Amino acid sequence: MRRTPNPSERTPLHTTNPPPYSSVPGRSRGNNSSPPNSQTRPPVDPESQTRHDLEFPSAFVLVAVGLFAIAFIAGYICRGTDYPEWIRDADLRWIDLTPEKKCMSYERRMYTAKLAHIPDHTPGDKWCWTVPITIHGDVYNRPVWCGVKKGEVYGQWHVDKNEPSCRTWFQIIDGEETCVHGISHTRRYFGKLENFDREDWDNWRVMCATTPFKVHNLTFERPHQCGFRGASWIGAWGTVDVQDETCPE
Repeated sequence: MRRTPNPSERTPLHTTNPPPYSSVPGRSRGNNSSPPNSQTRPPVDPESQTRHDLEFPSAFVLVAVGLFAIAFIAGYICRGTDYPEWIRDADLRWIDLTPEKKCMSYERRMYTAKLAHIPDHTPGDKWCWTVPITIHGDVYNRPVWCGVKKGEVYGQWHVDKNEPSCRTWFQIIDGEETCVHGISHTRRYFGKLENFDREDWDNWRVMCATTPFKVHNLTFERPHQCGFRGASWIGAWGTVDVQDETCPE
C-alpha cells in the first residue's frame, strides 16, 4: 500500500526575490516609482538624428542634380558636337550659292551651296547644320538638307521670299466665265497662269495649285480646279466658282 506523505513533510519550494529596481537596466539608482517591467524610451543618438534630418534635403539635391544633368545632355545632343574654341572660330562659310531653275511652288525656290573651310579631322556634315547663310537679305540659321557629294559638303534651303520669277498669277479670261449647270447661283471663272516659264511646265500642277486666284474683290488661296490647255494658247489654267445671283438655280 502506497504511503501518502504528510503535507507538513513536503519539501518547501525554493523562491527567489526579484532584484531591486535600482539593478534593472535603464533604471536609475534610488528611483523605485515604476515597476521593473515598465517600458523605457532608449536614449537618442545625436549622430543618427542628424543623419535623419539631412535625409530629405540630400534626396532633394540629388533629384535636382539629376534633372540638370538630363537637361544638359539633351542640349548637348541637340546642339551637336562641341568642338574646341579655335575650331568654332574657323572661317566656315557657304560658297557657290546656286538657285534651281525650276520653282518649287508659288514664290518658292530651292537653293544649294557648298560648305568651305571645314577644319581638318572634323565631320563636315555636322558643321552643315550649324552654319547660317544669308539669301536675299534674310538669314537662314540652318538648311533643310545636308549631304556629302564627292567629298564636298552641301546644304539646301527653301526660299519663299523675294522670288519674283516664281510669283505666278492668274489672268482672268474675258468671255470664258459661265454659269455652272447644276449648281445654284454659281458662276465659274477661268484664268491663265502667267509668269509661268517653260522650265516649270512639267511642274504646272504644283504651280497652279499653290497660286492665289483673284477675281473682282475676292481672293482665293488656290484655284478650285487646274488644267493644261494647248489650242489657242499653251499653258496652265485654273478655275474658281463664285456665288452669283444672276445665275439660275
